[in-house]
Amino acid sequence: MYRVNIYLEVFGFLTLLIVLIGVQQETIYDSKHSRFFLGMLIANMCMQITDAISWYNIGHYNEIGPVADTVISAMLVSNFVAYYTILVLFAFYTVSYAAKRTGISIRRAYFTLPFCIPSAIGWIISAFNGMFVGIKDGKQIIGPYYMWGQVGGFVCVLLFIYLLIYCRKYLDGRDIVALSSFIFFPMVGVVARMFIDYLSVMPPAITLSLFLMYVFIHVEQAKRLKEQEVRMTEDRIRIMMSQIRPHFIFNTLNSIYILCEKDPAEAQRAVGDFAEYLRSNLEGLESATEVTMTKELDYIKHYLRLEKMRFQEELEMEFDIEVEDFTVPALSIQPIVENAVKHGIAKKKNGGTITLMTRDKGDHVDIIVKDDGVGFDPKVPKNDGKIHVGMSNVRERLWNISHATMDVESAPGNGTCVTIHIPNDQRLKLNETKGD
Repeated sequence: MYRVNIYLEVFGFLTLLIVLIGVQQETIYDSKHSRFFLGMLIANMCMQITDAISWYNIGHYNEIGPVADTVISAMLVSNFVAYYTILVLFAFYTVSYAAKRTGISIRRAYFTLPFCIPSAIGWIISAFNGMFVGIKDGKQIIGPYYMWGQVGGFVCVLLFIYLLIYCRKYLDGRDIVALSSFIFFPMVGVVARMFIDYLSVMPPAITLSLFLMYVFIHVEQAKRLKEQEVRMTEDRIRIMMSQIRPHFIFNTLNSIYILCEKDPAEAQRAVGDFAEYLRSNLEGLESATEVTMTKELDYIKHYLRLEKMRFQEELEMEFDIEVEDFTVPALSIQPIVENAVKHGIAKKKNGGTITLMTRDKGDHVDIIVKDDGVGFDPKVPKNDGKIHVGMSNVRERLWNISHATMDVESAPGNGTCVTIHIPNDQRLKLNETKGD
């Protein structure tokens, strides 16, 4: 039977080695959660190696002698450390993966440490005194307190279940199946180990789960990213077409023409705003990169001053900026402000006010664009014969570039509020840029 276990471990090791190579290739796209997954793969590969060495010593105990007991005990220590390391990394992996869509704090993953660290220490001690599992004459013997040794793992499983339930609405079916397999297969392994003490079950069970996670999450993610690259190329053309607004350019130039006689100084300032507006739009259309929120605010202010020149007292602007030390995709906030002017304030009798706010939420930043314009019913599609690609493109660019999400609230007569949730990763990017 020991040969069967060794073959299983070698097969699992080679399988994970292939997955490891695949994950290293995908890190060009990502991300924190891929690094946690990489750690899980390496830890499980260590489990496979130490388990194979243990079974080899068990199978050749008569040839090796009592030294085999010491070797097997040492391998058990490595095995237990690797196992509880995998549990901790799985919690961080799940939270960091969900955080890309939810903005939840990765601090939630630390809940595993108070259970995994004491459990790992207990199992390390057990490798020498046999309270959970022991070694006697080259054989692994179930100890008298074996079930107590499972408490830490079972508590972690309950916490994993809670975590999946908490994040379920932000994960699709394939994500749920893959992440749930990490709970199901090892649990089956624990139960099987109680009845079949001569068969190595846990490392293959974790290997199967990691393989499903790779296929259902990482391979699918790489596929989606490839498709998004194609869509983003196409969308840049669509954005360019939607951003070129002849009426706005004509109205601005006409207003500047009138100001040249009435107020030359104001006309000169308006020319500067108009030049900056055109420059920022051209730069944004030529690149899919990110800019600081400070720079995006400058773009917005240039635009609003041009519109203020046209609407006069019918357009008021308010800025309540709490934080701006983060990055956003270029020209991602400005189209929302333009939308508020064009579809909210301009259509309201006597005009209204546009308010731009930023709020630090701890684990993410909110950008809020509000107007008290005419509003609309989000459930009713627009059937005016025009192509409305602006907001959908903004939403997709926010997600594709910054993994930011956008919520829109509106009602006829009550204005519109657009809230963008920017993950804290965008602050880290800005700090890294400053450090360079």
